[in-house]
Amino acid sequence: MDIKSQLLEFYESNAVRRENTEKSNWKIMLRERFLHLMNEYKLTRLLEIGAGTGQDSLYFMENGLDVSCIDLSPKHVGYCLEKGLNARIMDFYHMDFNDGHFQGLFALNCLLHVPFDELENVLKEINRVLDEDGIVFIGNYGGNDREIVRETPNGIGLRFFSSMSYERYKKKLIEAGFVILESGIQKPKDGPSFNFFIMGKNKSGETG
Repeated sequence: MDIKSQLLEFYESNAVRRENTEKSNWKIMLRERFLHLMNEYKLTRLLEIGAGTGQDSLYFMENGLDVSCIDLSPKHVGYCLEKGLNARIMDFYHMDFNDGHFQGLFALNCLLHVPFDELENVLKEINRVLDEDGIVFIGNYGGNDREIVRETPNGIGLRFFSSMSYERYKKKLIEAGFVILESGIQKPKDGPSFNFFIMGKNKSGETG
């Protein structure tokens, strides 16, 4: 079974559980920070990729943003639609949006399912759909530069994970045409080390 099929099977079978999972406070604080920057820069048109059941997209919509969201799982997208969100079944490898369409992009713990050798193309696709003055949030559990297929602690299915160190991920982002505005490493009690980056587009073309 390929990675996408495996992920689809997992998330389809776990959609109800994920819809009813309470979000950690540190994740709430990070999305609040991103919303603050969207408002500060007067940006409104946001895309969330790997949106799950739409909890974060709903938060952004309720706080005044024009939100679209995509996910691989039809059940996830169904929950998003029930929340009144503009949601579509789509992966983030080849997005059906025009160049520069979105002023913001939010990606929380979804790019950790992308193999190392495919990450460059995914990041360039994200860059493509982002407006010249837009900003991006990318956050993933990571830290040890390894790829693994593992079972969830509660025994509900297998998933592929790519766990990349902070410095390696930062280098990949810069090479894909982003400028780091804010970044850091969270070490939450309820999970492994978490790397986050808030970025704009590199308009100069320099990567050094």
